Order: sequence, then structure tokens, then C-alpha cells
Amino acid sequence: MAKSLNSEESQLSESIRKIAYQSKSGILAWKREDIPQVLKELEALQIAVLGGEIWAVDGGSIHGDLPLKSGGTSVFHWFTQRDKEEAWEKFVKRSLHQTVSAISNLHPEQAVMRKLTNNLYYNLTLCNELSYSKL
Repeated sequence: MAKSLNSEESQLSESIRKIAYQSKSGILAWKREDIPQVLKELEALQIAVLGGEIWAVDGGSIHGDLPLKSGGTSVFHWFTQRDKEEAWEKFVKRSLHQTVSAISNLHPEQAVMRKLTNNLYYNLTLCNELSYSKL
């Protein structure tokens, strides 16, 4: 049974949580095509994305170090930092924009082994203003 969601993930609507893959530890990740819907809700909730990582899920196991067609492995990830004195609302919008940009520029479907392309999920590190103030 999965553990409980973190504070930010628990704020998401049931419809957004339902389309997510939930790890055994309770962490959520979404398919690429679901990300725009997720980001729209995050903006409405004023939840920023501090970064993200692309996972391959295989039989319930999560792999962050993805095997590549060319050999070797790679971790596909990104992060966003809040600028000093940046208003929270501005940071949320910028973090969502940078998430869209990062996902658009990362092409794991082209790089990873073919058997994994349909099992890729995007894990987002979410943070609301209260949680951020405690970092």
C-alpha cells in the first residue's frame, strides 16, 4: 500500500491524482501528455515546481538512471531556484514555464531503450509558499 501524499500533492484534485503513477512511498509522477493539465492546476493552487526527474516504471520498480539506446545510462532532470526577493506568484509562473521548457527540451523517448518509451513518467518536486519558507 502506498504511503500518504506530501502536503502539496494532497492539495491536488482527485482527477489529477488519479492520472498519476504513485510510488510505494507515495510520490506522484505523470505521463508527458498529462503535464499541461497538472501545471494548470499547480498555477491555480500557487504551487511551484522546484524541479523534476523522468522515471521509467517497470513492474512497479522505478528507475531514474535510464538505460540509453547508445549504451550507458542517464538521469533526465531539471531544477528551478527562486530568485532573491522574487514574489511567490512570479516564482510559481516562472517555475511552471521552466518546467514546460525543460520537458520540451528533454527527449528521453528518443534516447532511452525502446522497451522503456511507453513507461516514462515525469516526477515533479512541488512546493507551496509555506513549505518554501521552511527550506
